[in-house]
Amino acid sequence: MSVLVLDFVPLVGCVLYALLVGLLTRRLVSHEWRERQNTMTGAVTATICTLLVLLLSFVIVTIWQSLSGAQATVAKEVDSLGTAYYAAQQVDDQQARLRIEHQILDYADRVINVEWPLMASHRSDATATGYVHDMRDEAYALTPSTAQQQLVQDHLVTHLETLSEFRRDRITAVSSQVPGVLWALLGIGAAGTIGLTALLGTPSGRMHMALLLSTAVIVGFALTFVNDLSFPFDGLAKVTPTSFKVFLSRVDPPR
Repeated sequence: MSVLVLDFVPLVGCVLYALLVGLLTRRLVSHEWRERQNTMTGAVTATICTLLVLLLSFVIVTIWQSLSGAQATVAKEVDSLGTAYYAAQQVDDQQARLRIEHQILDYADRVINVEWPLMASHRSDATATGYVHDMRDEAYALTPSTAQQQLVQDHLVTHLETLSEFRRDRITAVSSQVPGVLWALLGIGAAGTIGLTALLGTPSGRMHMALLLSTAVIVGFALTFVNDLSFPFDGLAKVTPTSFKVFLSRVDPPR
């Protein structure tokens, strides 16, 4: 299921929970009792809200750093791909040069059109991984006839190894998400904030429900924002394959 759909789960859950708690509170707890407890309830609610805000800030900063790290990893992967392609252009063996150049271009195209959509559902493409292995095999199989060609092979192998490393980092980032324990703490904080807000005494039932729903919507949107950022390759703030597309649009064709 797309994260864009799952994003609405925290918001809808908070609103439904607020409606349920609001109706139960008005039925089971008298208005007079709630008004007498306003001072204490307000103080406890403010404390829980402060703790929830601090926890949300910590989680958002952490996942934003993870998102930025994923973007940097993709940029480094494409940079390694480009330098490997340039090194391959210096290979004297025409057949080997063409094979490596086509493998690099096929890899970039495969990542854009096949693997990137898979990453939205926390998967990677085995064929793209195979392209990386084939490129390395071709590079290791070169038989340099001069010292210059030996240097070209060394550079090509180094850049392909670096490409493989950054690819592994990107695939690792595909499965990154907010740990379950943090989601549990956020859920407890959200439930406590909405539940205690329901215990506040207000002059009218409409005002009470409006206050409760407003709190639920604010908390729900905050949790939705966290959920959206927690998946680097899906959601509104997702990492896109723009770097790969730029590489393909500017690279010289195989020769």
